Amino acid sequence: MRWSNALRQYNFINCCFETEPKFAKVHQFLEKYLYWNSVSIPSGLKALIYDALTERTHSNDGDKKESKYRGDKIFLQEMDCFDKIDEVEFDQSVLLLHMATDFCYHTDVSEENKPEETWLHSFIVKEESSLQDVLEFKREICVLLSNYMMHLLIMSPFMLPSGIGQIRFQDTRAEAIEFFDGQKNISRKEACEMLRQVDTRLAPSQVKGDRSKSLLFDACRLAKSLQSREAGEKWEKISRAWLDILTFAAAQCRWNDHAEKLSQGGELLTHVWLLMAHFGMTDQFQISQGYIRAKLNLN
Repeated sequence: MRWSNALRQYNFINCCFETEPKFAKVHQFLEKYLYWNSVSIPSGLKALIYDALTERTHSNDGDKKESKYRGDKIFLQEMDCFDKIDEVEFDQSVLLLHMATDFCYHTDVSEENKPEETWLHSFIVKEESSLQDVLEFKREICVLLSNYMMHLLIMSPFMLPSGIGQIRFQDTRAEAIEFFDGQKNISRKEACEMLRQVDTRLAPSQVKGDRSKSLLFDACRLAKSLQSREAGEKWEKISRAWLDILTFAAAQCRWNDHAEKLSQGGELLTHVWLLMAHFGMTDQFQISQGYIRAKLNLN
């Protein structure tokens, strides 16, 4: 079956403004299917993934060549928002960075300065590319990867490392719905602006207690830390974090789950896994040089 070249998208903020269900039981069962959509994968994203893996294979840091490399933990440590980085689980990183990415994006971007989709799908980062074009491209790619990883977390959690992602998502969503106080007619930009006003000087445990698994307050702290950085540095860090999250998830997913997705048209995650196998960066199997080439089609 031919790859669909589709990147499924799920956004946390969108699912916090629900309409009243006409049939409550049906709505509860189908709820998670209401908030996702699909976009075509830009050629520049494929090139970015290929370049990132090539860079890691030539890195002097041996850890970056390993399939269990958790670049997201290093990113969170650099942001200096969390005390116990070693205890941060994978699904926690996905949900945290997803919300922080949205907050930063809608602070930086308006309808007036948002790039056209035709440009986004044709642009590929090159040495001669302007810094502004690279910044805008990576900013848009961060949102696509962010929404894609959230889609996997909600719709295909079996493809990601085990954790309590569903519980964290539900607790975070419940807190967000309470925070927005039932508002239904505000935009994502307006919602992010409201969250940007949250006072993050208190410790998370003082705000939400020890029992709640909500990450809403933590995401506000992370977003504010990111917003203190210069724009180019900020989006470079976020894009690297999402590429590290993507490659870690691809390497940790079981081969039979990858195989099942291939029979259904494939996931970007599975194609990244095959590319990592080509570079010798997976534990499950490796593709010998000269036997087969696993490479994302850049055309």
